[in-house]
Amino acid sequence: MRCPECGHRRALRQRWIENELHREGPRVVLPVMMRCLAAAILLVFPWLLRAVLSESFMDACGLSFRPSAFWVDVALGPAAFVASILLTRPIGAQGADGFGLTASSRLRPWISVLNVLWLPYSLLMLMAIFASPAPPNPTAPSPQDEWIVAAGVLVVPAQIAWVLSLFHMGNIADYLRDAFLRRIATTWCWLWGVFVVVALPVVATKASRSQAPDAWSQAMQIVIAMSNLGLAWGFVMASLVWWSTTHALTLAYEELEREDRRARREQERYPTP
Repeated sequence: MRCPECGHRRALRQRWIENELHREGPRVVLPVMMRCLAAAILLVFPWLLRAVLSESFMDACGLSFRPSAFWVDVALGPAAFVASILLTRPIGAQGADGFGLTASSRLRPWISVLNVLWLPYSLLMLMAIFASPAPPNPTAPSPQDEWIVAAGVLVVPAQIAWVLSLFHMGNIADYLRDAFLRRIATTWCWLWGVFVVVALPVVATKASRSQAPDAWSQAMQIVIAMSNLGLAWGFVMASLVWWSTTHALTLAYEELEREDRRARREQERYPTP
């Protein structure tokens, strides 16, 4: 909806934040803000680890150590697990039902069940790092490829839990009257759905028809790369939700301070006998 006076969409959101959201702000917006900040820090840490463990950084430091590129996937598993818990944990405060963060949310049981798969996924990628990349014979996959295939199978349902977590953040965006954040969550839900329904069967069919021993490993690496993109998408959205809730919380405390000043002025003007 647009404002009937100025015709601008943002006016409705600004009025909602200033006039209504401030009453639940300190109790609800503050926990959401802190959780989104913690989730954003957790999700960006594996990419910082990848930058530190890159070959260019090692060469700049004069080190001959060449770490595996799969270390970022090992770190992304626990980061996604904890971030999903932070973003969907219920808040027992008045007004939390507007965020969809109460204990009666219908999405939370599915998120809790599928979210656990991030931990074995991280363990499988760790096994792939220490496994031998050389196959026992030219026609058989290597032990490293076998671990990667197993991790790729687990990451599909784990990513479904992450999509539900992003949808949860979309509910928060709805409560904040922020249509842009809602579009971000909806866009990734559609992208992942199209990938699972259309692209994933095509990749699996090509891998099954290929005679290369590492065909399934390469196919699962595409799935893992798509999953990593989803986590990066979550980092962007958590950062934007944190910024939006910080803005809302600032306005909330300003409104509460104005109410206190008005109450003090009224008390000074009309003192109690």
